[in-house]
Amino acid sequence: MSQYAPRYELTEIKEAGVDGEQVGQYSKRISIVDVIDQDGMPWEPVPGPDNDPWDALVVAQKATWSDANVYAVGEDIAGVSATYTGGTDQVLYRSRTQHKPAGTNDWINSTWTNHTNTPQVIHFVIPAGEENGQVRFQTQARDEGVDPVNMVNSFASVRSIAPLEWGTISQTVSDNSYDPNTDGAVPVPINTPIICSVSVANAPSDLAYEWARRGQDNVLIGTPTAHQTVITFPSQGVFTVTVSLKSNKTAAWGSAIFNFMAS
Repeated sequence: MSQYAPRYELTEIKEAGVDGEQVGQYSKRISIVDVIDQDGMPWEPVPGPDNDPWDALVVAQKATWSDANVYAVGEDIAGVSATYTGGTDQVLYRSRTQHKPAGTNDWINSTWTNHTNTPQVIHFVIPAGEENGQVRFQTQARDEGVDPVNMVNSFASVRSIAPLEWGTISQTVSDNSYDPNTDGAVPVPINTPIICSVSVANAPSDLAYEWARRGQDNVLIGTPTAHQTVITFPSQGVFTVTVSLKSNKTAAWGSAIFNFMAS
């Protein structure tokens, strides 16, 4: 029997251990010594991921987060870089973290860290003011040996940053401390502007205010979107004014209540 096998027509080639194919215990080994095209001419693969499927630049192992991460402002978190197969000998491997502030649609990029094509631990400290936002980890292989440059990304899952916890809400009426639970309704004269204010310990940077009268109460509110406003009561009666405190950095809104007795 000839040591050379007859002519074969190969319609598909898969690489064992890469394309989900496993080599069996009794698989035969065939050495391909020559390849010809449909015209009977010798053929060799053209280098480059666009022309040679064996050299395509692909993700071998995805980027991941460290299991020990705590996703909160000020915490040092870590991602593990992806690895790749294929490409030319001019592939640059790099990783970075991206974070998106609450209430926005744009990702903010940290600087790239260049590294070898092996799993690398990349650290990032979540900056102040990013409460209730999001963070993700990215690895990129950039092949500069082809034109145009080929870039293949791998992202770890998007993680939510812990929201800001509300601090103590303090209230004042005419510069005097006010607690609706113990002070009840504050006596005020009608048609006299009363200065009221709220403040929050550890206030988020995007804190917004919304003052409102309750129901159809006859109450005039000066500036309804500031931490301090002027309230006037044109008629006698008992009135309630509320102020809602809103922030994209917190999990829920805060609020304060003011009660008055105008006479």
